[in-house]
Amino acid sequence: MELEKETLDDSAKYAKWVFWLILLTTALRIFIAGVTGLGYGESYYAMGAVNPQLSYFDQPPLAFWIASLSMNAFGSMSALSLRLPSVLFFAGTCYFMYCITRRLYSARAAFYAVLAINLSAVFTFTGSTWMQPDAPLMFFWMATTYCLINIFFHQYQSEEEKKSWRWSAKCWGWWLLAGVMLGLTTLSKYHAGFLFAGVGIFALSRKEDRNWVWHPGPYLAFIINMIISLPILLWNNENGWVSFLFQAGRAGAGEKFALHFNWFAQSFGGQAMWLLPWIWLPLIYALYYCFKQGASSKKTWFFACTAILPIAFFTIVTLWSNLGFHFHWQAPGYMMLFPPLGMLLSTGLQKSRTLGKFVKAGVIASVVFTVFFGVILQLHTATGFWSFYGPKWFGQLLGEKYDPTMEGYDYDDLMARFKKEGWLDNDNIFVCTDRWYLAGKIDWALRGKKAVFCFSGDPRNVAFFNDQKDFLGKDAIYITHDERAPDYIERNFASLFESLTPKNNQEIIRGGVPELTLKLFYGKNFNKPFPRFNYGKGINDKPRNP
Repeated sequence: MELEKETLDDSAKYAKWVFWLILLTTALRIFIAGVTGLGYGESYYAMGAVNPQLSYFDQPPLAFWIASLSMNAFGSMSALSLRLPSVLFFAGTCYFMYCITRRLYSARAAFYAVLAINLSAVFTFTGSTWMQPDAPLMFFWMATTYCLINIFFHQYQSEEEKKSWRWSAKCWGWWLLAGVMLGLTTLSKYHAGFLFAGVGIFALSRKEDRNWVWHPGPYLAFIINMIISLPILLWNNENGWVSFLFQAGRAGAGEKFALHFNWFAQSFGGQAMWLLPWIWLPLIYALYYCFKQGASSKKTWFFACTAILPIAFFTIVTLWSNLGFHFHWQAPGYMMLFPPLGMLLSTGLQKSRTLGKFVKAGVIASVVFTVFFGVILQLHTATGFWSFYGPKWFGQLLGEKYDPTMEGYDYDDLMARFKKEGWLDNDNIFVCTDRWYLAGKIDWALRGKKAVFCFSGDPRNVAFFNDQKDFLGKDAIYITHDERAPDYIERNFASLFESLTPKNNQEIIRGGVPELTLKLFYGKNFNKPFPRFNYGKGINDKPRNP
């Protein structure tokens, strides 16, 4: 069956649908962003935004800088002011997804690409509603891709134009802009290197595009990228390149090599669940289709080369390194498969009525599931209404000792306790804990009004925000939810203070139900700094539940 050609009216129709899809989903995300609490990672990142740095220990700085500007613009530390940039970035990501897919395929395919990415959990929640470095990463990754599409897929009107295009002012302009966008991608997350490498593989593997390897444009873009990325290098130079050592440790560098096929299997399962299985399987098929077409098919080969590296690297490395639940690290690679997936969905709907009915049913089911699951999860996280039937029972079945959705519930009761005890306005008191993620939750609960330390061998960014020496002689409120307290605290941290006295526990109440307990200690006269951490030795950074 010959495919119908897309008319101008069809193109306008799908453009309108994409516009309303982006508008409605953005409005929904803004609402969710404003009414739900921060998770472990978000509150930890918020702590970085409150303490601006040239760069940061485990991430480049752009997401932190933008979140800081947003909160300052709003004049308050609120969930909405922190998350709004992520929501807007994802709206921009969807726009570039539409532009790229429409340019290479059709507006119809572009609509299905944008629809599919909005139905995938890892994109529609973590990378678009929460404060994560992935939000600017995806936006600037797609912006860079759009620049490259305009270079590699320029429509030539004649052979003469084809020869002159490579040296035209417009081509140089696209390379210049690609360098700027790539630099901002690098400032967002270290994944940017995969995009640059993937484009290099694309050019080298195609005879028709190999001449770009000898063109000054890519090298100009790379130089611009390095200039924009200088804050990362300057900060790391001042701090012993600790960020790169830490990331190498995550990949298993320095550990005794051993294969763990259970970690490898967990990675596949996690990716499928994060993307949602009915989205993940079509994306895997799209990847297979792109490679099957080979280098002779320029469009699909471009997406194959730019998608495979992050997917393959962060999956293969799990054979010897436990990446925990970081299943979103492959996401930029999967993102590059939505344009060919949109094309496959579009052509499938035209070729076969049966397939068309199946795809439409799948889309409707995905919309219903995503909306229903998202609403139920967010409602329970905020209110705990299903505490005795749903997530709590499920979490305990998996060995959890508390409801895992409490990770996304703010510890506002802690702020009330600090105000009641007079600790909040007492300049002689600081706060400390023994987990980096708990430091973030505490700092967010107190809205950055107290200096917070993490006395641990794994303090992450928290180690760089304040100097312990500046707080010698002051008192501290030590907070933990570790069940080993108070003996564990006494044994490991009592020597840092003149005295360390247990205080009344602080219950965190959700929906009238005490969901978790924070153990508090009063440390009198902080007299000895906690020993300096040491990274780069293959740290397993999976948060431990209380």
